[in-house]
Amino acid sequence: MDDKELVKTGQNAYRATMKDGFTEILSGFFFIMTPIIFIQPSFIGIFVVFYILFLPQYIEIIRKRYTYPRVGYVKLRTDSLDYRPKALLALLFFVIVSSAILVMLMTQNVTEYYNWFIMFPFILGTAMLAPSAYLVDRTGSRIYWGFGIVTTILGLIISTFTLSFSLDGPFDGLFVFSMLLGIGLLLGGFAKFVYFLRTNPVIDI
Repeated sequence: MDDKELVKTGQNAYRATMKDGFTEILSGFFFIMTPIIFIQPSFIGIFVVFYILFLPQYIEIIRKRYTYPRVGYVKLRTDSLDYRPKALLALLFFVIVSSAILVMLMTQNVTEYYNWFIMFPFILGTAMLAPSAYLVDRTGSRIYWGFGIVTTILGLIISTFTLSFSLDGPFDGLFVFSMLLGIGLLLGGFAKFVYFLRTNPVIDI
C-alpha cells in the first residue's frame, strides 16, 4: 500500500467516525457555553470540568454502545497541534485586518475597545475556517468548508448589525451568534445521530 492509499484509508476511517453526529453535539455545547464564559468568567472552571473532563467520557460510553457496533472501531493517529502554522498565521492576519476595516467603515473608531467586543462574532466565525480546513484534510471531504463559510457569514451579519444599531451590551451579538450556532449544531448533531442509527442497524449473527 503506497502513501496515497494510506492517506485515503485514514480519511475513510476518520469520515466514518463523523457519521454519528457527536462532533456536532460537542461543538454545539461549546458554542452555547462561550457567551456564558465571556459574561461570567468565574464559570470557566465549571466549563473545563464538564466539557474537558466529563463530557468526552460520556460521549465515548455512548459511542461504545451505539457507534462502534455499527461502523467498527479504529484507533486514529493523533496529529501534532502545529498544523500548517503558516496557514493559521495567515488566517489570524486576515481576521485582524478585516475586523479593523469593518470597524473603520462602520464607526471610524478602530481604537475603541468596545467596538472590538462587538466584532467577536465575526472574529469567532472566521476562526472556524481553521477547524474546517482540518476536517477537510482529515476526511478528504470538501463539504466541511461549508461550516467555516457559514460561521463567517453569520458572524459578519451579526457584527455588522450590532455596529449599526446600539444594543444594551457589547456581548449581545456574541450571545446571539453563539446561541444560534450552538442550537443549530445540537439539533443537526441529534438529527444526524438518529439518521445514523436508522441507516446502520446492528445485525445479529
